[in-house]
Amino acid sequence: MRSPADELRGSVRRPHRARDAAYRDAWKPRGEVISILASIARKVGRLECGLDSAPATAGESWLDTAVDLLVYCLKYQAYLADLEPETATRPFGGSGVRPPYTDGAAGFEVLLSRADLGPVAGACRSADKAAECRVPVQEPGSLLPRGGQHAPGARPARPPHGAHRRRYCARGRA
Repeated sequence: MRSPADELRGSVRRPHRARDAAYRDAWKPRGEVISILASIARKVGRLECGLDSAPATAGESWLDTAVDLLVYCLKYQAYLADLEPETATRPFGGSGVRPPYTDGAAGFEVLLSRADLGPVAGACRSADKAAECRVPVQEPGSLLPRGGQHAPGARPARPPHGAHRRRYCARGRA
């Protein structure tokens, strides 16, 4: 029997493989940093609107948006590993995958297989119920790499104040 985390990984892996086969590395020659970070920002903004009770859009549930955010974050991690070989040791060490980690699906799949999805998968119990689940809010720093420290001088990301977020979402910009 597969664990809820393994079910969730499978639910992320299958559509990613299909998209990767169709799009391949089309995003790379058009600005890796800009394209990944813009996509992450859009997904975070959309989820913030959902926290303020905005309706999901037709064809994309809140779960779809959260999964897309996970995919973009893992792709960004692979991109950073491509830039700095010493950084790559921790997420890719012992995996057998060689750089560039952003070529094809292998690097992404290693990161997905090593991602700690326990808090999310445990809250949902099964992939079939995932769309209805409510994930508990994590403590600040709990989503940081093991060791839990931000880069020196970096401030933890904070969502905008509720009033700002409500105005932002009311205008339909996420």
